[in-house]
Amino acid sequence: MCITRLGRVLALNGSRVTVEFLDTELIKDIDVSMVKSVARNSFVEVFGDVALCLISPRQVKSRQKLAIEIRKRAVET
Repeated sequence: MCITRLGRVLALNGSRVTVEFLDTELIKDIDVSMVKSVARNSFVEVFGDVALCLISPRQVKSRQKLAIEIRKRAVET
């Protein structure tokens, strides 16, 4: 199973960006060569050290709510 993470772009450096991951606040440089129109403060979906796509702030909120619900249910069982 592939698990992706969401991050906010903090800085641009050619085909690499500095991203703050939303789940851990870890900051890491990742490759964005597969994604067009990356800008500072945009959100990306990341697998490994590679950005797969841009995602909207609305999608981020939805996914964060889903992650919270999954964690709650995991604790209940």
